[in-house]
Amino acid sequence: MKRDHWMAVLMVLVLVAGIWYQITKRSNPEYLRHIGGLLNECRTKTGKLPHSIEECLKELDVMLMHRGDANGNRLWFFRVDDDAFLLRSYGPNGKDNKGREDDVQVMYLNGKEVPERVLVEYFSSRYEHLLPLYSQIFNVRVRDSDP
Repeated sequence: MKRDHWMAVLMVLVLVAGIWYQITKRSNPEYLRHIGGLLNECRTKTGKLPHSIEECLKELDVMLMHRGDANGNRLWFFRVDDDAFLLRSYGPNGKDNKGREDDVQVMYLNGKEVPERVLVEYFSSRYEHLLPLYSQIFNVRVRDSDP
């Protein structure tokens, strides 16, 4: 009887772990939006976007449940300027796929989430001298003359 009891407990634990994994995997965009909201709150409070997530957390006196993304990987924060930034999770494989494949990313401009093309247009209109660097980081063509 004891053996059957432990087997049932083990099966329940495996089931709960599987469900938890699916919930956290799916919640990655929501988690990034939560952090994006904190960064925007910090921007509103101080008048400028912080240079790191840690700087923001310290300014707001906030702690996160865990560092990194929902998959346990490091978050990537790219601060364009005081008005625009990108947050990227490397996804379950833990590799930077430049926002493609299993990567998840959210982009903000003037406190609002925007699609990638809007951030690309903003970046290219303000920082034309950095376009080759941007193209390498994001694996996108930002002008027709790019390879």
